[in-house]
Amino acid sequence: MSYLKHFQLRNEDSTVKAESDADQRLRRLGICPGIVRRSLQHVMPVLSLDGAHLLSKWKGTLYIASVQTACSNIYPVSFAIMKDGEDAEGWKWFLELLVQAIPLLKMQHSDNRCRFCYFTVISDRQKGLIQALKQVFPDNHHCFCSVHIARNVEKEVGKQVAKHVHALSATFSKRESDELMAKINAISARGKKYLEGISANQWRSNAWVDVPTLPPRFGIVTTNMSESVNSMVGDARDGSWLECTNDIVRKMMNRICSLWEENYIDAVAYYRLFETQTLQYIMDNHVSEHYKYETVNELLKENIVPVSLDILDQDGVTLPPNRTIRSSG
Repeated sequence: MSYLKHFQLRNEDSTVKAESDADQRLRRLGICPGIVRRSLQHVMPVLSLDGAHLLSKWKGTLYIASVQTACSNIYPVSFAIMKDGEDAEGWKWFLELLVQAIPLLKMQHSDNRCRFCYFTVISDRQKGLIQALKQVFPDNHHCFCSVHIARNVEKEVGKQVAKHVHALSATFSKRESDELMAKINAISARGKKYLEGISANQWRSNAWVDVPTLPPRFGIVTTNMSESVNSMVGDARDGSWLECTNDIVRKMMNRICSLWEENYIDAVAYYRLFETQTLQYIMDNHVSEHYKYETVNELLKENIVPVSLDILDQDGVTLPPNRTIRSSG
């Protein structure tokens, strides 16, 4: 609790939440750094959500939200740690933290075709998450990860059908989509029926051709960004909740630093490349502002201020989480 208090003091506008049980044992904590509120206007508006188990003797579940910059760099947004397994209650608590921290996630956006919530959500179809999204983000479009769909198909009807799922998800061609469905039907009619039972506008790219009112998802058809973030913070999952929290914060900080450095180096070459008038005309008239150095610099100009564990005292009230066996799932 002392750590969370110090973090909020050192990072203004940050959103920090924590809960204890009746015995004052820590039950949940969540952090969304203040810079995210200001920087998410410069990223691809597709929010990836995922959960992972902690491996220390205190167990627990790690919830993480992440996005990609316009240059497809992974950008962690927020995280939470909870005592219980991944369930609807835990996801609802985490999503409410996100809404409180980042109003942009539910902001309405409009163009000539339609009006929709600014951010699309992509997930692994976890049942608790689907329930929580309906309550907290009822107007945001929700997409499913093609890799997780393929895994479920493999369990249902085998690998021969599953190997076609990603291509079916990624193609914008109706002709190619029909050909893939015909191949799947030749292998297993049950597999074709299973895939047709999943709403096309939640996973198949050709639905975006058929229904122009769907919000853009920038060709993102998997939750790979979440898997990458889980890999990035993998070592943090072995320690206590305090060590895990501190480690993730520092990894988020280092990630922003490294992206800014890479962006600066790229910008030098970028400006040399566009010194000629013809290329400068192309840049000025045909390249989105999202891909320009100034926008990426605006995204990464701020950073997270870490907390020194050496200066912290116990708050004298809160106890560590119970060391109990986590429920399955």
